[in-house]
Amino acid sequence: DPETNNAGLYTGVLDESNVSGRAALDWTPNDDSLFYVSYSRGFKSGSFPVFPSSDQAQYEPITQEQLDAIEVGAKTGFFDQRLRANVAVFYYDYKDKQLVGRIVDPVFGPLQKLVNAPESEVRGIELELQGNPLRGLFQSASAIFIETEVKEFEGLDQSGDPVNLTGKPFNFSPEVEYTLIADYVMALTDNLEAGLGADYSYTDETNSVLTQDPLFEI
Repeated sequence: DPETNNAGLYTGVLDESNVSGRAALDWTPNDDSLFYVSYSRGFKSGSFPVFPSSDQAQYEPITQEQLDAIEVGAKTGFFDQRLRANVAVFYYDYKDKQLVGRIVDPVFGPLQKLVNAPESEVRGIELELQGNPLRGLFQSASAIFIETEVKEFEGLDQSGDPVNLTGKPFNFSPEVEYTLIADYVMALTDNLEAGLGADYSYTDETNSVLTQDPLFEI
């Protein structure tokens, strides 16, 4: 019973509906170039949490998350496709984004619970370069830069105290990530090849909680 905190089987009902879709325009001025713009609306279904529970209130369902996404990008090739460059700029507008929050239990204190943030957004750009400058040599560089922001949300901090999280970035959302790859393959005989490869990846710092508590930096 969520009102008395008694243990037992939790039952609940979540009834929702939505309409999603996507519209896109693209232009191919030549065989090596594609330019596009798209708009889409999608939903992440509401759900009942599956936390190890100490309070039945942790099992109360959250509503569906709505995402409106706009993307503008280009995919291009040069020198007979020996060099390929892709870029995409995107904007995501979330309503009722599903996040891990907290409730306060009179016995156990702050406990995890899924919650909905009314308004939040993401802005970003994604870049990718791939090339084959020499026979057998493949090189790649990719990067993504994003800014995330909670536009409206009041929740609880790790101690269970009320906190205004408006303006905070998302948790688990580093601003910069990039990867560099190089692979070289050469033929030793008609049936035997040797290869050498290396890659380097970088992920910027982030935090595992919305309050950005330094104790939970990643």
